[in-house]
Parts: sequence; structure tokens; C-alpha cells
Amino acid sequence: METYLNWKREFFSNRYSIYAGNRSVGELKCASFSRKATATLFDKKYSFKTKGFFKEYTLVYEDNKLVGKINHWGNKQPRTLFEDMHIKWQYDNKSKTQWSVFDSNGMSIKYNGTRSKGSIEVRTDNYLIVLCGLFVSHYYWQAILAAVVVIFIPLWVHMFH
Repeated sequence: METYLNWKREFFSNRYSIYAGNRSVGELKCASFSRKATATLFDKKYSFKTKGFFKEYTLVYEDNKLVGKINHWGNKQPRTLFEDMHIKWQYDNKSKTQWSVFDSNGMSIKYNGTRSKGSIEVRTDNYLIVLCGLFVSHYYWQAILAAVVVIFIPLWVHMFH
């Protein structure tokens, strides 16, 4: 089964709208200044709760039942664990606009996009994994933004002090 989805995100928004063609089929909402997110895709509800400090991980829930865990910093690429399934996530290009989620059984999802819009080529019927790939991308965009702020605010303050 192959499905094509796309997403859009407003510039300062933490809400990703997900579409199949022109039909809205879901969303991912990441709370501002929080470590929580909620998502729906094809009428299924999920939530993500990030924990930890140096070794951050995200617990994944479906209808308030724990179904998986995303380890963000293991071997320089996140790993998602769902019961007996081990899913890997990787960037496919240096500009980090293409990434994939895959497992050893041939399941794969390919993402292509920027912070504001993109497309998803889905070769699985496990839509939770689709949302995990989008969530991990958002997680890394936030980490990059935080690093930029930490680096440039002190420089800016020093320049104008």
C-alpha cells in the first residue's frame, strides 16, 4: 500500500496540518514551551511526551496507552521502539530536507520538506510511524533553533553592550 500525504505549517505555528490531496486527514500540534504534542491521523489519536535532560526520549501514546518510545540521541540517530518493532530514522541529504523512517522488514516512509511544508511517501498502514517521523523532524528543528538562540543571544548582547 502506497499513500502520498503532504503537510503545511504556518511560520510561527507549532501546528502541522496533514493532507491527502486536498482533504485534511490529520494534524500534529506541538505545544509551545512544552515537551508535549498531540496528533491525529485518519481519526486515530496519539500523544508524545518528551522526558529526560541529557538523554532525552519521548514516550508515545495511542488513546492514553503507552505504545512506544523514541530515543533521540542513540548512535547519533533516533530509534523508535514499538513492542517488537525497531524503527530507524535518518537524514537522506546534507541539507536535511529529506529523511526516511524504515525497519528491517522493508517498511519505509520518505519525507521531503522544509520547516513549513513537505510531502510524505508512505509504504505502511501504521500511521503512528508516519507521525513519529514528522514529530522527530520537529524535535530537531526545535533543537537547532535553541542552539542558535544560545549561541547568538550572548554575541548580540556583547556587541550592543
